Amino acid sequence: MPRISYQAQSVTPFNQSLFLTYVKEQVALGQLALTDADMALLRILLVDASEGQAWVLTENGVPCGFAVCGFLLSVAAGGRIAVFDFLHVPNGLASPLAWVTLLARIEDDLRTLDIHQMVVDVQTQEHAKKTALIERAFLTLTPVTMKKSLTVDDQQGDLE
Repeated sequence: MPRISYQAQSVTPFNQSLFLTYVKEQVALGQLALTDADMALLRILLVDASEGQAWVLTENGVPCGFAVCGFLLSVAAGGRIAVFDFLHVPNGLASPLAWVTLLARIEDDLRTLDIHQMVVDVQTQEHAKKTALIERAFLTLTPVTMKKSLTVDDQQGDLE
């Protein structure tokens, strides 16, 4: 049995076509509901890194998940926050290692961009996603929204 290897990378001009092809495949399979207008906005986000960031998750070199966030300025968070529109690993591939790989890379990248907090929506049926977020110290804001502070001061404040 071949060893499964996951890698997560931020989307750049060099791997943008791989990312967009995978997203289009997920739309065609009915895994995602994106319109042409949504895809156009996604392309804008990929071109302007100040607006947000995207990542692609691969399993043995083949795309198997992705994430997309937009950046907002939050006084309450003390700086920019990343609000995730998509944090997607199809249910059949939702192994804990896939989630850990994707989330660890995202957190590392966002810290280098001086992002103070991550905000993620979690639907009721997304058990593997919610479990992975809890294991990575995300806190529940509402029944469908979780957050994680990315600064040391904020993390200590979350624990109080």
